[in-house]
Amino acid sequence: MNGWKVDLERFAQREFRQLDDGPRQAALELIEELRELGPMLTGAVQMRRYVETWRVRFHHERYRMIYQVSRTRKYILVTRIRPRPIAYRGMKH
Repeated sequence: MNGWKVDLERFAQREFRQLDDGPRQAALELIEELRELGPMLTGAVQMRRYVETWRVRFHHERYRMIYQVSRTRKYILVTRIRPRPIAYRGMKH
C-alpha cells in the first residue's frame, strides 16, 4: 500500500456535505492529496499543543481542514472541515 488511508469523522462528514459546491470540490481535492502525499502537504501546519494534529487552509484560505495523523499506521482522520472563523471553536488540548 503506497498511499495513506484517510477517513472523515462523523461530524466532518456532515460538515463536508453542508459545504457549497466550490469549497466541497476544494475539500475533496485536498482529501485526495492527503491520500497520495500524506499529512505534510504544502501549506499544512502542525498545530501546537495538540498531538499529531495538523491544519491546512483551502478555498481562498477561507476554510480549514483539521486532521489527526498516525504515522505508524499511515492513517489520517479528518476531524473538522469548517470556515475559518469557527474552525477551532470548541477544540480541547
